[in-house]
Amino acid sequence: PSPETVVEQTCDGSSSPSNHVYTLLCTNVLFQQHAAVCLASLLTNNHNLFFDIVIVAQPTETLDEEKLRRSLTQFANYSLRFIKFCFPPDLSLPLIAHYTIDTYTRLWIKEFFPENVNRVLYLDADIVVVDNVAPLWSTDLGGALLGAVDIPGSDQGVRLLGLRQEDGYFNAGVLLIDLEQWRKIHAEEIVIEYIRKNPDRILYDQDALNACFH
Repeated sequence: PSPETVVEQTCDGSSSPSNHVYTLLCTNVLFQQHAAVCLASLLTNNHNLFFDIVIVAQPTETLDEEKLRRSLTQFANYSLRFIKFCFPPDLSLPLIAHYTIDTYTRLWIKEFFPENVNRVLYLDADIVVVDNVAPLWSTDLGGALLGAVDIPGSDQGVRLLGLRQEDGYFNAGVLLIDLEQWRKIHAEEIVIEYIRKNPDRILYDQDALNACFH
């Protein structure tokens, strides 16, 4: 994998370790408007936090970065970086329906943040934030690799992945990731290896994340 930082914009705002939230979105041109709404809603409801935001896209995507910045001009509590990311050339990833290749980009999250960043909040580009995320950001993961919320009543894990009902099946649209542990265990390699061995079980990367880290 070879990420390339294209541009960085920093807005004035004070930050400290307790209120500095490292945030990742992975998107494309079709979802850029969604990403703007996501970030505006995040910043609107969280004036007490400073967000170090990274937006990752494929080299073939040309995001209108200036337009996205204009959507956030009223806010001062963030910094913004755009990164281009190339997938390994020999990697084949399954896709269905409206899910794009960008959903897999988050697996390489360790490539997008410095070594001193140990926790990252990942958001799908079409998320709308309606409240303060401070309680989420400060959640004690208790040694877990990531925090997520189960989809109520979902049997996807049992039906498709061979999991137990009590294992649940989490939605990967909002993830609180222990990046230090992610790096240590090479989590992306675990997921990719599972996909390679079980292509018939995987509809999108959320399945693989559940299979590996339930």
